[in-house]
Formats: sequence, C-alpha cells, structure tokens
Amino acid sequence: MKRALRSECASTEKLPSLTAEVSAISPGVTLVVGPFGALRLYVEHVLLLALATASAELPVPMPSCDLITSIHSGTRRQLEMIKCSHAWTGIAAYANNAFTFEYLQASTALNLTSLEMVSWFARKRKSALEKACFVLVLQDGVLPHDEGLLQPRRLGEANHTYFIVICPGMTLHAKYQAIANELLVVSPGEPDPGYEEAFTIACPELFSSFQPSLGKVVCNTRLSDAGLETEITPYVSDDLKTRLMAILKLNGWSMQRIGDLFEVDKSNVSRKLRNVVTTIPDGWDDDMFVQWLNSCGIDPAKRHGGKDARDRETLKPSQTVAQDDRSERNARNKSNVKKKQR
Repeated sequence: MKRALRSECASTEKLPSLTAEVSAISPGVTLVVGPFGALRLYVEHVLLLALATASAELPVPMPSCDLITSIHSGTRRQLEMIKCSHAWTGIAAYANNAFTFEYLQASTALNLTSLEMVSWFARKRKSALEKACFVLVLQDGVLPHDEGLLQPRRLGEANHTYFIVICPGMTLHAKYQAIANELLVVSPGEPDPGYEEAFTIACPELFSSFQPSLGKVVCNTRLSDAGLETEITPYVSDDLKTRLMAILKLNGWSMQRIGDLFEVDKSNVSRKLRNVVTTIPDGWDDDMFVQWLNSCGIDPAKRHGGKDARDRETLKPSQTVAQDDRSERNARNKSNVKKKQR
C-alpha cells in the first residue's frame, strides 16, 4: 500500500496527499518511542485501530494483516486495569478471531522483548507468522533488549511478519535506529478546541524542511460514552493560532483578512502558512469557529469582518464621546456662520 502526498494547502480532501509516495511499514520491527507514558493507552488505541483498518492516515500506512495480536504483561492488578482501559476506549470491541488480546500475568511486568519471549515467537509455525502483526506494549520506562529486537527483525523479514513495539518513556537512541526497520516518534501536544488530549506521531526519515507536514500527523482524542474518539490531521504547527490560520486559508480567507483578524501583517501570515498542509475539521461551523477563537484569545465579534470590524470593536467610549462632541461643535459653528451672514 502506498499513500500519495501533495505539498500545497489548497486541497479540499479529508487528508490531502503530497508529491512523495509513502509505502506501508516494512515487515520486521517497528519501534514506537517518545515521552508519552501518560498517553500510552491512547497511543495503543490509535495504532491498533489503524492496523485493524489498514489505515493510511498515520505518517506511514499500516499493512493489511491476517492476524493482529496485542500483548501486555503485568501483575494481576495491572492487567485488570489494562483490560478496563481497553473497554473504556472501545478498542476491546474489535476483538475477534483475527484481532486478539493476550494478557501475560506475572509477579512483575515482563520485558516482552526478552530472549525468552522471542523464543515463543520463534516456535510458532511459519503459517502462523505470515502476514501476522504482534503489538508488544512495554511498561513505562522499560527499555527493549537489543538481541530481543534483532531476532524478531530476522523473523519478520523472513516470514513477512510485523512486530510493533510500543516503548513509552523511551527517548530516541541511535542504537535502536540501527536495529529497527521502522521508527515512529510520539510526542504529547496541545489539543484542538473540543478535545482533551493530543499527540503527534512522526516518522523521522520522512522529515523535510520543504514540507513540514510530511511524515507527521496530529492525533486529537477525547473520551465519550461511546469510547475514545480520535481525529487525525496533518501536522501544521504546535501553535494553535497558526493552525487556525491554516484552516481559514483553506476555507477561502485571504491573507489580508487573516492578518486583520490576528492583528499581524499579511506577509507574516504568508510566511507561517508556506508549504503547510491542513484540513478543515469535521463539523466546521460558526459555533466551532467561535470555540477556536476563544481558545486563541481572539474576540469572536471579529469573525465576520476584517480590520474595520476590529476598529469598531476596539473603539473606546471616550473616543466615541469625543467624536460626538466634535460633531456638535461643527454643527454649531456652521449655524453661527449662517447667522452672521444674515
């Protein structure tokens, strides 16, 4: 599977494509690293859902797998909480013969990349490995074993098997980059208005100074009665105001009008939005626009106009009175001139 991407901000598609073609993740080992310990279950949910649907919304498209197995290890209490969390987020509802969860109970959490665990995969028949994906979720701060990654890499490359190792709390390290077939970096971020949490997922090998959105997406999440709701959009900026500028540009606003709204020069707007790819959020309407403006600290009364509307809104009462006084004086002066002429 390949995803085509395009480097412009004029697309009206849900997720615009760029000029480079991005292939699906490679068989072998994919490491997911970053300081996302508090968001571990959210990250796992997004990855599992992308795998279940062979989604192309992440920086690299997910493969089409015949079997997906998510594996956790921990004490009895830890596994009870993990199972509850899977139910709360709604990912447990996807469980079937081709999508399973395995909970390995132990007196302490096992390192799922240990040589003992790897030998368990090695004993599986070739038919059970081909086009299968194993998602190994490590406890926060647990580092994968070097040799325990090399063997799954060999297994994966030989049998077209995918091993995705989620490592919360682990920083990017050169030695792991050399071992892993693929690397995804997760970083917490500021959510869009209306969402509770957000994080970016990036593929460092796709980074480009010419195209900031390439190889990086933002995942906004919120927990509802129906489970975890997510919206995945191209990365624009860590700054919420710049994200709103990009949405307005895609929605047909001119640089001048955007600059008037944010009280900046239109050249600054143009510079911020150069080569930016974005999407209009689902359900975008006036109420959502007001919500974004409030989050950016902008008076919602300015949303329908540009500079003129801003000037009217920012006019001080004393200025209004002064203007009225001048008008009255001018009228009296004209009246006095007429009287003198008579």
